[in-house]
Amino acid sequence: MVLILDSRLAAARSALAKQMGLGQGGRQPPKPTAVKRAPRKAARAYERDAIAPSGRVPAWLDSDPTVVQKVDAAVLEEDSNHPVTMKDGVATASLEHPKLTWMSKMVAIPAQSKACVTVYIKFHDDFKPGDGGKLPGLSNTGMGKVPRAAPEIIDGKKYSNSAWGGRKPDGVHWSARTGYGGWTDDRVSIHTYFYANTLDGHFRSSQPMGSLKKGSWTAYVECLKMNTPGKADGGLFYETVEDGPVYSRNDIPWREIDAPETMIREMWIDIFCGGTNCGPNPRGTISFGGAVVTKGRPDMKAIKAEVARLNAQ
Repeated sequence: MVLILDSRLAAARSALAKQMGLGQGGRQPPKPTAVKRAPRKAARAYERDAIAPSGRVPAWLDSDPTVVQKVDAAVLEEDSNHPVTMKDGVATASLEHPKLTWMSKMVAIPAQSKACVTVYIKFHDDFKPGDGGKLPGLSNTGMGKVPRAAPEIIDGKKYSNSAWGGRKPDGVHWSARTGYGGWTDDRVSIHTYFYANTLDGHFRSSQPMGSLKKGSWTAYVECLKMNTPGKADGGLFYETVEDGPVYSRNDIPWREIDAPETMIREMWIDIFCGGTNCGPNPRGTISFGGAVVTKGRPDMKAIKAEVARLNAQ
């Protein structure tokens, strides 16, 4: 896969060097001031993700903005463990050390073999949460059903919730959240973060997708196609309102079993700091403006218009 260098990377390196007290060319001056580990790790994470693969719209992805389900930010009010402030249909939360989760909600959606989700999000200027965490995406962990703790029973065999938190996929369950990495004063890097099945084991994958801006609203689109059971022909595609297509892959074995329980059945609002090092500092503030699940690729002009509306509020 051809890699393209994020045009903002050179400027970001320079800014990060200044933040960390580094000298010309990123070298440490003879008598450096003390710097904390968190900014260093954030810098490395940003550089890792800022090199994004070139993205093309895959052949399997049709332009079909038919709405499967709208997910309003108000669903987050139901979670008393992670309180949010609601205003004008937007959920906002700030996080202090040592807390890890801004927002969390598993939303069940009608089962799909192919779908896209558009996520509207704002990283505020104070967003400086260590070097990585998770953002919303499509999934099928089994936690979207009621009761969520009950296992799936397929052909007499029980399949417990899996494909999250280090729980290996089991041929039925999988997840495709989005990850964020490092940050600068005005950008946050993003990457894939999915749990999928292989014929000889299991894996998680994190691959770079460039960055999103801080300080104003933005949006990204994730599209997913289920694989033929037992074959590595599933798809994953991302695009952002700023850069267009940034990631495309067509060889993912999401599932091993042919059953309705393996389909795209969840939209997972999972905004937290973790999986890496969150550091000792306040995490900062995030706003969630809702999400829209569609049957195919949505209308990017309409998404840009909604981002402009949110920024005008």
